[in-house]
Amino acid sequence: MTGGRSKLLWAYLAACLLAAAFIVARLLGGGALDTDIQSLLPAKALKPPIREAMVQAGAAASSRVAMLVSAPTPDKAEAAAADLSKRLKDSGVFVDAAVDGEQTGRWLFANRNQLRCEPTPAGLDAEGAVQASLVQLYSPVAPVSGEMLLRDPFLLTLRLTGCLLPRTGFGAPADDGAVLISGRLTGSAFKLDTQSSFTQVVADWSRAHRADGVTIARAGAAFHAEDGARHARKDISTVGVASTLGIVLLLLIVFRRFRALPITLLVVGAGYLGSLAAVFAVFPTVHMLTFVFGSAFVGVTADYAIYYLATGPMTRWRAGPERLAMIFRPVTVCMITSAMGFACLALFGVPIFSQMAVFAVGGLLSAWACAFLIVPLLDQTVAAGRAERFAAVWSGLETLRGRLTWNAWTLGGFLAVFTVGGVWAITHFSTLDDVRKFQPRSPVLIAEEAAVRQASGVAFSPNFLLSWGPTADAAKAREASVLAGLPDEARAGILAPRPARWARR
Repeated sequence: MTGGRSKLLWAYLAACLLAAAFIVARLLGGGALDTDIQSLLPAKALKPPIREAMVQAGAAASSRVAMLVSAPTPDKAEAAAADLSKRLKDSGVFVDAAVDGEQTGRWLFANRNQLRCEPTPAGLDAEGAVQASLVQLYSPVAPVSGEMLLRDPFLLTLRLTGCLLPRTGFGAPADDGAVLISGRLTGSAFKLDTQSSFTQVVADWSRAHRADGVTIARAGAAFHAEDGARHARKDISTVGVASTLGIVLLLLIVFRRFRALPITLLVVGAGYLGSLAAVFAVFPTVHMLTFVFGSAFVGVTADYAIYYLATGPMTRWRAGPERLAMIFRPVTVCMITSAMGFACLALFGVPIFSQMAVFAVGGLLSAWACAFLIVPLLDQTVAAGRAERFAAVWSGLETLRGRLTWNAWTLGGFLAVFTVGGVWAITHFSTLDDVRKFQPRSPVLIAEEAAVRQASGVAFSPNFLLSWGPTADAAKAREASVLAGLPDEARAGILAPRPARWARR
């Protein structure tokens, strides 16, 4: 090996070690992998205020979870629910709804003089508000204290609580003694580490109480995301194993040498190393579907090892520089064109496509470098007798290929099949623009979610109204005009107001 190639080899090995350390650090640091379905949406398809609102609303909604604990007796249900609440609190990944309820109450109290239940000022019934406060004041079960009367004599906080917060069954005892536990996750529901910690606590609790007949119905994006991630890992394993077995079978049939297997797998591993290092370096989080794409990427990187291995029987294992000279330029051109093709995925403006582009380009470069710097050191020569036998096999394959000649009949048959296939594809072509179809929801979780909704009384759609304008006052005025025009049945729905934090300029 020349001095220049030796320096390149050592530099490549050092880069591989640094890349491996970087990948391990990212994975152990947590938050590197996610399953957020919004990564499948075009980044520039929506206006910035709308997209930001969708991201904020999605983050708030996805972090909410609810679990309905049922048992043969109410006492067993309460005991099991208390144990689950304790386990979740100790895990540090779950915050009970009571904590957020206190924060919401403080916000309502702070804004009691600025908010009203009626959509318009004309609809405010001052006398009715006073009478309602008197009724609450003299009610034996009203949560009224002397300090509240001193600071909020008209009980506007309680009035706002009654009209702004959802009227649901939360906290009400169920007929069968089931207990509802609700709250939010401290991390993103689409991060694998959060999913793993949270669902593991629930799974351990379920196993501990299974003998008592305790069951749980789950609702929340975290459970659906964990189910989707589990299926994605299964797809990665299936596609990756199938690709690897195909490569192994091909190598054994064509090369008939065991050494060809580890050499090819080494190049594939080097490609994965480069892919992971590149995608983790560019993106703060990587979607699981990127790795599903990567499992099908195995065959592309394996080709670089096969190209060099094929020069052995073709040349009867001449010296390494001669074999490299035969394929260096065409394989390099092939690598560059492939990288350019995969890089074009980033032009679509879809986050997951950009991740796939970086994943592919990094893997191609690393596999190409491994094939030309390391593989020649591992496949140098064989005995003369074996070289002749290998050469005879390849000569037979070349002879067989030479017999497959084109004539008028074969060309006509090919064109006919191609035409029929093209017509069928055009007539049956359709597009899929519903990203939810990429991650179909589990029927089991859907049924459990319906049970939670029925028990809690929550049966709403998570829709929101976004208003913006040149100033915050203009945005509020636009919002007020839209709300005033809503029909009565729409106003009766759940409204979760949130003050504007910024105005678009």
